[in-house]
Amino acid sequence: MERIYVSVDSASTKETHKTYSYILEHSQGGRVTRVEGSGMIYGTYHAATISAITVALSRFTRPCEIEIISADDFVLSMMTKNLARWALDGYTTTKGKDVANKDLWEQLWPLYMKHNITTRKDG
Repeated sequence: MERIYVSVDSASTKETHKTYSYILEHSQGGRVTRVEGSGMIYGTYHAATISAITVALSRFTRPCEIEIISADDFVLSMMTKNLARWALDGYTTTKGKDVANKDLWEQLWPLYMKHNITTRKDG
């Protein structure tokens, strides 16, 4: 199983400049390799988390089992409980409004669908 560890420098819900980082962890034959990456975004904590996951998933070249670990329980929950429904409904809520961070969820969805993903809250 592959793992993605995601962190964001600020859990502030206000839109500010945020730095995110991720570690991709691959295990094969008892050997573990890690690849690190980072980026910046102007947005909320959740937007930074979604961006980090999207960039990390884009690094995988083949479908695989991936566990995503993050302190952002909200994003993890939305990925596993709502993302598929949002994609079918045009990324709108049950009240017909666009979901928050619609553009980021739209970018994440096709990458998410390529893999068998589980999530775990960090900490």
